[in-house]
Amino acid sequence: MGTPLRYIPEEAKQWTSTAGEPIAVVEITIRTIQEMFLLKPTRRNKELVLGCIGRAREHYPFELYGYAFLPNHGSMIVGVQDCNHLARVMEHIHSNVAREIGRREHSDWPGRFWSRRGRAAIILTKEDLVARMRVLLARGTMEGMVSKPIRWPGAHCATALCSGQPDVGVWVDRTRLALIQRRAEPGEEIEEMDAWDLYKISLNKLPCFSDKSDQAYQAIIVQMCREISVQGQKVREEKGRPPLGITTVLKRDPHFRPNVRSEPEKAIVHCQDDAARSWFLKRYDLFVCEYRDLRASRWRRLAGYPYPYSGWLPRQSVVN
Repeated sequence: MGTPLRYIPEEAKQWTSTAGEPIAVVEITIRTIQEMFLLKPTRRNKELVLGCIGRAREHYPFELYGYAFLPNHGSMIVGVQDCNHLARVMEHIHSNVAREIGRREHSDWPGRFWSRRGRAAIILTKEDLVARMRVLLARGTMEGMVSKPIRWPGAHCATALCSGQPDVGVWVDRTRLALIQRRAEPGEEIEEMDAWDLYKISLNKLPCFSDKSDQAYQAIIVQMCREISVQGQKVREEKGRPPLGITTVLKRDPHFRPNVRSEPEKAIVHCQDDAARSWFLKRYDLFVCEYRDLRASRWRRLAGYPYPYSGWLPRQSVVN
């Protein structure tokens, strides 16, 4: 099965951003090539991943509700205006994470970084928002790597949401760094810090909890994390396996490949309501038919026929 086309119908924009604009909430997932541990949760990798997210929010402002990056995959829950907005956000974050983490001093991986293009699944209802947030917070705990969500040392929103203290990311301006190096005097030491831009990763409340106070929302997230910790402990006791531990995870080589690979999620929509789910899938199938018809009819494109509304425009070259 190929990667699904991005599709956000107007009816799916059921939420409102902090600026008062209608938005759709989407869960974005992506995996490294062969599920290698290229995203090893070192402090430096964490700062770089968060820096890419912060830079993307500066260029393409979007709502950010949560993020979790494990050694071989990453997830985010975001609020976007349309498919083109979503495409730009995914392109910026995924391409720059691959470019920065793939450098010799981090993972020394010059080849293809991601196994596939990032996958986006729309979240339609309040129940699904809470469920997907719980799944995101459980990243790292349910995989048996740590005992609690807040103990994950990599880029993970659990600690920021539970403590109220936002994470800080580092963006390395390579253009500025190269310019400083060219202008440097012979023998002058140039540090990468001279070209750093720091970004505070402030998180938005889930739209279904927008009426809650900061303290009330924090209490909801803390309760979720406690329930995840208890559930993870039960699973480990049933399997008879202790948590892998941070030390063991950090000792893994970035090129390490797990023996058992997890099944990637293939959903294009998260919805427990059968009627709403069926409606979205039918609309998506109609969109795909229109899209393929126009792609195949070259003369219609040259004549200026528009592409299906609410879908990502393939005429705009976006690689992620």
